[in-house]
Amino acid sequence: MNKYNLLLIFTLLATSCLAQGKASKGRAAEAFHDPFEHFSFVSFRFDRLTNKNNTFVNHYTVRAVTTRWAKLHLRMNAPLVNTNVSGINEFGLGDIDIRALYSTPVNLLHKRLYFATSCQLYLPTATSDNTGAHKWQVRPGIGLVFFRGSEEAVTGTYSLGVEYWASFAESSGHARTNTLAIMPNFDWWFHKWYIGYYATWTYNFETHMWDIPFDVEAGYTIFPHITLGAEIVLPLTNTVDYRNDWLVKLRYTF
Repeated sequence: MNKYNLLLIFTLLATSCLAQGKASKGRAAEAFHDPFEHFSFVSFRFDRLTNKNNTFVNHYTVRAVTTRWAKLHLRMNAPLVNTNVSGINEFGLGDIDIRALYSTPVNLLHKRLYFATSCQLYLPTATSDNTGAHKWQVRPGIGLVFFRGSEEAVTGTYSLGVEYWASFAESSGHARTNTLAIMPNFDWWFHKWYIGYYATWTYNFETHMWDIPFDVEAGYTIFPHITLGAEIVLPLTNTVDYRNDWLVKLRYTF
């Protein structure tokens, strides 16, 4: 069985597990379950990263999320990648990742403040060194999310997450992953659209460099159950190799 068949089977299995539910207006739902509206969705995403040397990396990703269980949030990403970073155009499977998050209310603010723990696992499924990291990676994390408004009318979120990114069982020639990630995010939810700041600040312990980007996303519900979103990421430091990163996505909620 080749990796493309594996990708197809994995995607079908994940999407077949999705349950009926209600839509959430904010992107926070992709990282954390909405405690007031349990739902599931599939998202089709196009992400283009442009480097300072004018090379690019394109990701075509299927994301599947389910929040069927009251406190457990499950997410899977299955990407195909097109890139020319090696000087030639390549297309192949990227690294599939799966993530589980468990949350519980902090009984101080009428179940509007939640504490969460998570773990994300990256599988070395890439077909080449240029379409993925080609190594096992794990990302444990903790965080707090505060839902503004009321249970009947959530108006947005404030959240703070911290993760540690590490690799293991690397083959020779692959750089070690040893990174701290901090996510001070906030957003506003409106009747049919949302906008928010969703940056991930990182500190690489191997290179001793920070990446603190400007990262804003907005989305609009164009049809019942269907939301169109767009995101732009611009680096605010000179210590990174990329020039910009932008993404468009279509989310179908079950």
